[in-house]
Amino acid sequence: MTKTDFYKYRKKAELTQKQAGFVINKTTRHIQNYESGKYEPSPAELSALMFLAGVTEEKILKYFKKVIDNVK
Repeated sequence: MTKTDFYKYRKKAELTQKQAGFVINKTTRHIQNYESGKYEPSPAELSALMFLAGVTEEKILKYFKKVIDNVK
């Protein structure tokens, strides 16, 4: 996941940073840090945003599989 992915999905879902934070139970500052690349959102947080952005279930599951395969 790149730092622009969170921003891209948030914009596609037509959410403000405050609204995105509400959806994933984070502060606006957290969202700013995700979008600047300072912190990385969890796979669950990103997938919630992907779902709201209209990403298909198949693509979200593929993303999760990729994440899980990288867990050592």
